[in-house]
Amino acid sequence: MDGTNFKPQKLDGFEPTEDEDDQCATARAGLPKRKTFNFTLRQEVCLDTVREILSMYMNADARHWHAALEFTEMHLGEAVSASFVAHVTNLLRALRLERSCPFNYLSFGCKHITSDELAMMSALQTACLGRGYEYEDAMSYLAQSGRYAKLDRAVMALAGLLSEPDRAGASVGRRDGVHDARQRLSSKLH
Repeated sequence: MDGTNFKPQKLDGFEPTEDEDDQCATARAGLPKRKTFNFTLRQEVCLDTVREILSMYMNADARHWHAALEFTEMHLGEAVSASFVAHVTNLLRALRLERSCPFNYLSFGCKHITSDELAMMSALQTACLGRGYEYEDAMSYLAQSGRYAKLDRAVMALAGLLSEPDRAGASVGRRDGVHDARQRLSSKLH
């Protein structure tokens, strides 16, 4: 596969609002909230980093990449920020090559999650358990094809970073501070 049918698609009309609640457009569309899935801090940061990198691809705007670096540095520390963003970028490059259909995603900071984003997060979570049937199912759904060798390697590498304990001395952000940081970085992009 050459990825010619792959296209990241930001779902329009689902921009986060100041005090997003169950009445926002994503809730009315039936998309679940992220908190339903009890993601770890690193997984939360990963999802928003994915959204920023996809926005960079869609808009050809490097500010999204810089925002992703600043966001990961704010929450995971300077020592792992660049590596983390590089691993996310590698995963998205593999997804572009091996997925043959669009990938729907929401805006940075949105409290909801699309089925494609959830498939990606499921693949990352099950990768930590090894290559069992749950992982294979998650990868098949994510890739939407039977061939995903490069994507498999990228998911396993990023899953390794997601499962690492936070290093001593890193300026690790608190999980409840992720939303405030998203708002600050979103305002820089506009």
